[in-house]
Amino acid sequence: MKKIYFLYFNIFFSIYNIGLAQSNINLEKSFTESTSDQEKFYIYLDLIDKNMYHNIDVTIQALEACQKMIDQGIKLTPSSLLEYNISQIYFEHNNFNPLKSYQLIIESEALLKNEEITENLKSKFDYIKGYTYMEIGDLESAQKTYYEILDKGRETKDTSSIINGLYSLGQLYGDEKDYESAIKYFLQLVEYQKVFTFRASTVSLIDFELSEAYIETEAYDKALTVIERALKYLDQENVDVIRSDFLLNKGLIYLAQNKIEAAESVYKQLEKIDHSLQDKITLENNLSFLADLYTAKKEYTQALEIHKNIIERSEFDAIRKKLNSCAKAHSICKEMGAFEKAYEFLLAFNETKELQNEDKKRQQTAYLKIKFDSEQKEKDNAILAAEIIKKQSQNKLLYALITLFSLFLLILFGAFFQKKRYNLKLRAEVLRRTQDLQKSNAQLTKSNKELDEFNRILSHDLKEPLRSIVGFSKLAKKTIINNPKAKEYLNYVETSGNQLHQLIQDVFAFQNIKKINVPKYNKVILQNILENSIEKIKNLHPTKQIEFRKNDLPEIISDHRILKTVFESVMENGVKYNDQKTVNINVKYQLKDNLHYFEIEDNGIGIAPDFQEKVFGMFKRLNNREDYKGSGLGLSISRKILEKIGGTISILRSKEDQGSTFIINFPVVEKLQEKTNEMVPVS
Repeated sequence: MKKIYFLYFNIFFSIYNIGLAQSNINLEKSFTESTSDQEKFYIYLDLIDKNMYHNIDVTIQALEACQKMIDQGIKLTPSSLLEYNISQIYFEHNNFNPLKSYQLIIESEALLKNEEITENLKSKFDYIKGYTYMEIGDLESAQKTYYEILDKGRETKDTSSIINGLYSLGQLYGDEKDYESAIKYFLQLVEYQKVFTFRASTVSLIDFELSEAYIETEAYDKALTVIERALKYLDQENVDVIRSDFLLNKGLIYLAQNKIEAAESVYKQLEKIDHSLQDKITLENNLSFLADLYTAKKEYTQALEIHKNIIERSEFDAIRKKLNSCAKAHSICKEMGAFEKAYEFLLAFNETKELQNEDKKRQQTAYLKIKFDSEQKEKDNAILAAEIIKKQSQNKLLYALITLFSLFLLILFGAFFQKKRYNLKLRAEVLRRTQDLQKSNAQLTKSNKELDEFNRILSHDLKEPLRSIVGFSKLAKKTIINNPKAKEYLNYVETSGNQLHQLIQDVFAFQNIKKINVPKYNKVILQNILENSIEKIKNLHPTKQIEFRKNDLPEIISDHRILKTVFESVMENGVKYNDQKTVNINVKYQLKDNLHYFEIEDNGIGIAPDFQEKVFGMFKRLNNREDYKGSGLGLSISRKILEKIGGTISILRSKEDQGSTFIINFPVVEKLQEKTNEMVPVS
């Protein structure tokens, strides 16, 4: 409802001063000789604000009186002139002439530069300027203007500007059909109401805009909550002007929810409101609502008659209403089966839409011309001002040059001094950081040595007592004959000792991975590595029947130690974690994307999907030690050592009790470099 934009600054006076409209029309006759021209001018301005939306005759007379006084050369302050211009701009908007409003805005820009203009008046001007941009269709300029109002209000902590900016942005986003953003800004205004006291008109307008945004997003329950709250507030404040707008939206919601009786009840309330408090647009909206009510009740003849009357209107602002009524009349005729009539309304809709588009094009062209002329005038003024400044500066050129040269010498000396101080400070900082780095390196070297020593103790000195514990446990079992419980305990000691011995070996191997800085590349016969590895695994598990298959394997260039360690670990896991009578190990090889690519498949117990990445972590075991021995470091060592040759290991597929398939790949190395034994990667 477009009138809401205009009411924002003036509805307070409209609500409380309607009774003055008729009595002030002949106010000039009551002026006394002591009433100054300036006082008369302010009284006329007040009349314009009070009657803008309810008595067009009084408004026109007051505007003409103000203009006549200006033409006669009355002495006015810049603030008074700007207030008059703003009233003219609102009046042109009320007459649906945004281009004239824009022209007045351009003519008023110069007044804003005067120091006498208050921030409140500037904010009022900025608002109507942003609204004018919206009406013309320049939404980008409107949005920029509203954000400037909001930012300025937050910077100066001016609550009225903040509220003005939030309200304007809410309207803008609603006009652009971005209702979520519009709701966000209006809800911020609702929060401000909890802290600051708003005028009754402002509270009502915020609730009205919020309810409309909710209706557009079909959030009907939220819209009804806002409307009921607003109506209750209007009753408390004894405000009637905007009541019909809330009731109208309430009725439209009931129609959308197919609550026809409730909608009829709302229309009866609309009929009871004093029509003198409602403008033409509101009365026509009520009429359109009645047509929708007839349509919902399937009383198509009455609805069609109302739409015909709306279509035949000749007022300037009737295009939107006419389009809406054409569309609804078309639907009603289709529902009645009057297809020839429906076609006529469709043609009327298309013709009206074309007229609307042509009008928008004409308006946009005129706007661009005014904007261009204004910008060109500003450029001409800027050139003229530059020429004046240039002439004025010629007399001061010599003095300016001397001053500038002296300043340059002073800056140069200061810069030299600052640079010297900065260099000394930078040198000291570099020295300090170098010393800190040396200390850190020394501490790191010491820590690495201590860690290596600890690793040596762990791998050597602890093994000796472990071997003694395991050895004497075996001897004790042989000497004990009639004590099964003691033998059981000794079995635990022996098993735990062996597990600890294996853990120490694996930790030592994991720690030593970092020492392999540069792999030793040589020719590697993959056939031999896999066959030797499987033989070793068979010896470790003599009780298991192992069947090993592989395809043709080439000779490659790589690190023999790394590949042996990785293949043994993966295949040994496939045998160890396997409850089948016959263990199947199948190795497939192919050259893929310049990578040596291996798939190692087993028929073991498998790994659940949630644990397929965890098994590559340190000491990660998925089964208890009684059933399956091991430290949980094998796959972690394999992944880390493969990284030394740029390789990776992962699980291709695995399911519980259905075996696993591991992927091993590493880059192809084309040939050995002479002398260095380092590798040349394939490009």
